Amino acid sequence: ALYLLLLGSPRYTLATPQCKEEEYPVGTECCPKCSP
Repeated sequence: ALYLLLLGSPRYTLATPQCKEEEYPVGTECCPKCSP
Protein backbone atom coordinates (compact mmCIF):
# COMPACT_ATOMS: atom_id res chain seq x y z
CA ALA A 1 0.00 0.00 0.00
CA LEU A 2 1.57 3.23 -1.16
CA TYR A 3 -0.24 5.41 1.36
CA LEU A 4 1.60 3.62 4.17
CA LEU A 5 4.91 4.62 2.62
CA LEU A 6 3.75 8.20 2.19
CA LEU A 7 2.74 8.53 5.82
CA GLY A 8 5.75 6.67 7.15
CA SER A 9 3.89 5.87 10.36
CA PRO A 10 4.23 2.28 11.64
CA ARG A 11 1.35 2.69 14.08
CA TYR A 12 -0.92 3.98 11.33
CA THR A 13 -1.92 0.45 10.36
CA LEU A 14 -3.00 -0.26 13.93
CA ALA A 15 -5.65 2.46 13.85
CA THR A 16 -6.88 2.12 10.29
CA PRO A 17 -10.68 2.35 10.13
CA GLN A 18 -12.81 0.62 7.52
CA CYS A 19 -13.46 3.23 4.87
CA LYS A 20 -15.64 3.26 1.80
CA GLU A 21 -14.04 2.96 -1.62
CA GLU A 22 -14.36 6.70 -2.23
CA GLU A 23 -12.63 7.43 1.06
CA TYR A 24 -9.22 6.80 2.53
CA PRO A 25 -8.19 6.34 6.19
CA VAL A 26 -6.34 9.20 7.89
CA GLY A 27 -5.41 8.32 11.43
CA THR A 28 -8.72 7.20 12.90
CA GLU A 29 -10.92 9.06 10.42
CA CYS A 30 -12.02 8.57 6.83
CA CYS A 31 -11.50 11.35 4.32
CA PRO A 32 -12.89 11.75 0.79
CA LYS A 33 -10.43 11.11 -2.02
CA CYS A 34 -10.45 14.67 -3.28
CA SER A 35 -6.67 15.14 -3.15
CA PRO A 36 -3.80 13.10 -4.62
